[in-house]
Amino acid sequence: MFTDACLFNHSCQPNCSWSLSPTSGKMEVWTVLPVRRGQELTISYLGDDVQADRTQRQALIRQNWNFDCRCRKCQREGDS
Repeated sequence: MFTDACLFNHSCQPNCSWSLSPTSGKMEVWTVLPVRRGQELTISYLGDDVQADRTQRQALIRQNWNFDCRCRKCQREGDS
């Protein structure tokens, strides 16, 4: 359905956000943080659950997408 959308990796602190255009039905993506040339563009797969604590986020990601998130936010929170 969204063949280009599947190219975005997940981050719990994404540098992009997205929505579906109500008129075209297409996915629209925009940056929400500064992005350097060559930097990976990321979105959150979690929607509002991205505000949950690390344990909850990790459980949701494992359950729904079958991977362990190793984004900077998860690594930083895991060290504390």
